[in-house]
Formats: sequence, structure tokens, C-alpha cells
Amino acid sequence: MPIRMALLTLLREIIPDLSPRSRRGRRLRKLLRLHEEHYARVSVDREASGMGVLVSEKNRIDGEQEAAATEASASAAWISAQI
Repeated sequence: MPIRMALLTLLREIIPDLSPRSRRGRRLRKLLRLHEEHYARVSVDREASGMGVLVSEKNRIDGEQEAAATEASASAAWISAQI
């Protein structure tokens, strides 16, 4: 999931530099638009089914676990450097 978000962020940064008339610019804009429409529908469907809250909670927990793992890794690296 974080890779997908990083790619989307990169794509949003690249698009303004591309000419609206260029084939690459049109394709990237279309792909970004389709992606955003798809995930908007997925989000609406999740909310309608009652799964939205559970998915949000899972994403929050996953984020906290990733942050804790990153912090633990940084601490281990610092301790190793002190030895």
C-alpha cells in the first residue's frame, strides 16, 4: 500500500510538467483519473457495506505497527553503533 501511494504522489508531481497534448501526458492523466474513480467507488462500497470502519481501523493499526517497527529498527541501529 505505501508503494502505491508513493507512485501516485510521484505521478501527480510529474503530470504538470507534461504537455496536455502529449500522448504520455494524456495517458498518465487518464490512468490517474481512472484510479481515483475506482478507489472512490471502492470507498463508497465499503462505507455502504459497513466495512469502512473496519478497514480504517486495520489501516490505522498497520500504520502504527509500521511506525513501531521503524522506530525499533532505528533504536537497534543506534545501539549497534554504540557498541
